[in-house]
Amino acid sequence: MSKSKPGSTVTAYAGRMSKFSDQDIDKLISSQYLYDDFSDKIQMLSEKITDPANCYVMLKSKDFEGKLEKKSSYYFAPYSRTSLKDEGILDQL
Repeated sequence: MSKSKPGSTVTAYAGRMSKFSDQDIDKLISSQYLYDDFSDKIQMLSEKITDPANCYVMLKSKDFEGKLEKKSSYYFAPYSRTSLKDEGILDQL
């Protein structure tokens, strides 16, 4: 294992802290080395993200200009939301 600068180490850990609950924070440092402790969580998440019903797809195109009915509350950017099920996309998968 090579040494890294303390500032880089702290920044890396700070970025990963949001992924841990208060009960699991003591595993922050060892988590990158202890796969077994998180294998059940990894399995659960992998099952969720491989299900098309749990997908969130974003499309950005000039073709949508002037056709979107909502505006975001922070940036006032136009957008629209629809379910993939409503569009019949899930039936094709």
